[in-house]
Amino acid sequence: MFILTLSISSHAFTLASSKKGFVEGWDTPNLEVQVNTSSCTIDIVPYIMDAFKVWNDVATSRLRFSISNYTTATSYARKPIIYCDQNFETNTGAPGNGVAGFAQVAFEDNRIRTGYIVLNNESGKSSNISTFSSNAIASLIAHELGHLVGLGHSEYDYALMYYNIDQEQVPILSADDAAGITYLYPRDEMNGSKPFGCARVEGPPRPPNTDFYVAFGFLVLLIFKLFFNTRRAKLLGSS
Repeated sequence: MFILTLSISSHAFTLASSKKGFVEGWDTPNLEVQVNTSSCTIDIVPYIMDAFKVWNDVATSRLRFSISNYTTATSYARKPIIYCDQNFETNTGAPGNGVAGFAQVAFEDNRIRTGYIVLNNESGKSSNISTFSSNAIASLIAHELGHLVGLGHSEYDYALMYYNIDQEQVPILSADDAAGITYLYPRDEMNGSKPFGCARVEGPPRPPNTDFYVAFGFLVLLIFKLFFNTRRAKLLGSS
């Protein structure tokens, strides 16, 4: 509870929630995602790979995305799915002129067990991803991946997880995005024979802190000096 309070007070990221409270994310550090390109009028795979890289490059997080396989499924499955919908408004109920895509997840024991990302590819809709720039498509997918793994929206308008994605936004993370993914999936540097970032974890013990003894020595000298000066002043005064 203390860690949660500290994180929320220091950052603006939020967490997805279930009926039991904040989610704990997926129980695997290697999230394999299925991709369905059958209804996509553009090649979304390069944008998916760009979006994966955005999150995979967070050194303090253990979570890593990869493509598992290609499928024709469009609903919950054992592994999460990314797909396009050419009848986006009818099939999802979301406005095709205002929503370019969204993520949906299913919980079990307060963990995310499955989910999917659906992208608006409906002809004639202003939020059809085929009308977006390359950066915007990659940013959109990266944003929805954040929701897929348990992040909510950030309060910072420059964060990738801010609720509104600009059509020219470059797919990069802010410090707040990185803090959020690290909170949910912290990297364990001590797990394994080659810890990340430190070469002397298994070295000799750290020497004792000598600051106390140094300070104590100065205090003794100061008392001695005051005593000596006082005694000397008395002797001079009596002479």
